[in-house]
Amino acid sequence: MRIVLLFAITLGINILFSCKQATPNDDLKKNKDNKSALGKPTSKIEVNLKEILSKKNDSDALVVSIDYDQYFKKPKKYKGFYLNTIIDSITKVNNFDTSNCVIIFECVDGYKPLMNFSKLYRSSTPYIVYRDLSQNAINKWDETIKSKFEPYYLVWDKVSKEDNSYAWPYGLIGFQIISINDSYRYIYPYTDPSLAGGFTLFRDNCLKCHSINKIGGSIGPELNIPKNIMEYWTEKDIVNFIKDPASYRYNSRMPAITNVSDKEFTQILKYLNYMKKNKNFSDIP
Repeated sequence: MRIVLLFAITLGINILFSCKQATPNDDLKKNKDNKSALGKPTSKIEVNLKEILSKKNDSDALVVSIDYDQYFKKPKKYKGFYLNTIIDSITKVNNFDTSNCVIIFECVDGYKPLMNFSKLYRSSTPYIVYRDLSQNAINKWDETIKSKFEPYYLVWDKVSKEDNSYAWPYGLIGFQIISINDSYRYIYPYTDPSLAGGFTLFRDNCLKCHSINKIGGSIGPELNIPKNIMEYWTEKDIVNFIKDPASYRYNSRMPAITNVSDKEFTQILKYLNYMKKNKNFSDIP
């Protein structure tokens, strides 16, 4: 279930900021050139799930049993497809080198969780599901959640309830597979390696809902262009707001966040301050 931290860009706008995920740190190694089926180098593949899955019949789908669903907080059964089968066919056709890559999931509401690509091939299996088998034959989802769960939902088997390192995005419409170098090009603190920890915390906790230098999610506002949030909010207010949104904003959508330490907040703020001082928009697409 998505838990988001909330900043504020103006007095009337909430900035969403998601909870910490235990994603491993990435080494920024020089990536090998990927080449498409046409022989042209490519460092990104974009996938529209409807274009692929709308061609499949219900009889083609698997029955997916999940021991513990992070959204529903209980075991669930769905109809869906093995994500890695979809990915393997696409990367093979495009002769795409997936080493040193990340996968960015894209949702209807602008939510964009990011994961290391290699995590897809570990002990837990990812599935793209489209029907909750606890519903009747007519309804794919409970009517109360249908509008936000369609068209697809990403689920994982063999994930414990304590493990928050896996993304469970609903309203899923597609994904990108992109080289780490390209995905971090405009947001990594290359000139100050001491801020790598703050970048990682920001990437794992914020980037799925916010963009910085136009990279990231769109649920919450951009945090650096044209002005960095730290140019008009104090560090104290930013942290206090996150810890107790209701004390700043009536009817805030955000719960109080207690799982990010003060030390981690400090590292994130140092990273944001670095981005404020290193604005160079000339080559940002």
